[in-house]
Amino acid sequence: MQSAPYIRPHIRELVLLYGIRGAGPKNRPFVLDIDYKAFFRGFPNLAVIHCGASPLADVLSILPGMPVTSLRVREWDTTASELLSFFESCATTIRSLSFRTVFFLHPPANRDMLHVSVVTMSALRDLALINCSRRLPLYPKIEMPNLDVLYCAEWCSKSREEFPDSLVTLAVDWDLDQPLVSCRPFSVENLSINWNFTSSWLSSVMPLVLKLAIPSKLQHLEILISENEYWHFHLDDLAANDDFEADILDLHENGSLRRLTFTLKMKDRNAWEEEHVEDTIGDKFRKLRLLGILAVRLNQPSAIYPRADI
Repeated sequence: MQSAPYIRPHIRELVLLYGIRGAGPKNRPFVLDIDYKAFFRGFPNLAVIHCGASPLADVLSILPGMPVTSLRVREWDTTASELLSFFESCATTIRSLSFRTVFFLHPPANRDMLHVSVVTMSALRDLALINCSRRLPLYPKIEMPNLDVLYCAEWCSKSREEFPDSLVTLAVDWDLDQPLVSCRPFSVENLSINWNFTSSWLSSVMPLVLKLAIPSKLQHLEILISENEYWHFHLDDLAANDDFEADILDLHENGSLRRLTFTLKMKDRNAWEEEHVEDTIGDKFRKLRLLGILAVRLNQPSAIYPRADI
């Protein structure tokens, strides 16, 4: 960056790994001794910053006047006051925000909330919460009136009131409620659900769909199936699908549903096996295929929320 300043205008995304556990030499403290404001001014077209807790305060100090609109924060143990300062710093600039492994410590008492000013995240359109505490400690003092897209890896119904009804897209990996706890559904057009096929039939997806979305508003439903080293997808896992197909047909005929997508992330499969899976899913849901609303995608990012793997 110092010897070739002419490349700086071409840099759109910057990853600051220091301060993230496992990113550097063990047991060796690391300090980046730079003038942050001067450093970041060298990137006139910078749009995305990834960082851990250590440089976060310095990053926030340079946001005013910078073109940065996306912030990805990892491994941050934060208090309510720190979180409030964070939101205040990026309320009018950050359009896309993600928290990965961020834990909200010491939530304020109800009486303390009376003295907290409301922070309106007017620019925020896209929020991702991955491996985080279940609730934002400053709710309802943090408003997100223009939020369109929410990726909540671990869904908990207690968090429903934290998010506005304006959502267009919702992506959920896991439902933490046991048993299924009702909440006020979102009027989303796009819903992506990671189906845990190892412990439930496909028909169990529909109650979760009806819990999270208003059926008549839903236009695109995606079901993610992710293999791992312990579990492999078998076509028998799609057994007992008659009720599921009937439910999808009802959403199509009496609602707004125009697309059902299966996105399978398969490990160690050859091309023949992948083609066989795609054909078999089409055969199992023949009515949906004939209507042209069924799509099968293999080893591709989510069709609804492709950033889920970031």
